[in-house]
Amino acid sequence: MSRSSALVLAGFALLAAPALRATDLDSPLRFGLQVTAARPLQDLKAITGQTGTGGGLFFETDQGQGWTVRTRLDVLAFKENAARARGLLNDLVAPRAVKVSANQFSVGVELRHGVPGFARPFLLGGVTLSRVEFGTVGPVPSGSGIGWDKQKTSVKMGFAAGGGYRFTDALAFALRYTTISVSGVTLAAFEGGLEYRF
Repeated sequence: MSRSSALVLAGFALLAAPALRATDLDSPLRFGLQVTAARPLQDLKAITGQTGTGGGLFFETDQGQGWTVRTRLDVLAFKENAARARGLLNDLVAPRAVKVSANQFSVGVELRHGVPGFARPFLLGGVTLSRVEFGTVGPVPSGSGIGWDKQKTSVKMGFAAGGGYRFTDALAFALRYTTISVSGVTLAAFEGGLEYRF
């Protein structure tokens, strides 16, 4: 393991240690896990019409007066989809399909606040730094017209906004709209997920 990787893991361990005390539910630092399902929108829907699944972990600090700040680590993967290759010969003889995929690893900071006058609903908004990978899987036939000829990988800033409902102190459900622009391609999704904080 490299020195930088060891430092990152050590930092996470230091952050998580206070929150992992099961008896200290009033600690200002909380740790939790989440599972997510996402429907692709805009250009991402053209790349893959499949529902994405993922998960991650988060650290949350209570800022008082209903405000919380959450640091999120997320992984989101969309199932490989078949995009029809466009070409005169293919159209006349037998249409060919090209496998395409999209994946995303994100680190984000999210600000949350309870809806005034209500105990359980909340609003959220934040920014993410994401490593996104999308494009074809395997060889692409000449003249396919897909618009890309290989996997593209990029690190970009994105945005998220939405809301949710807290069933208990530990369990909540959140919905968010996320968007990232990569080389003129808009990778947007509508995400819904269950969250459990310790």
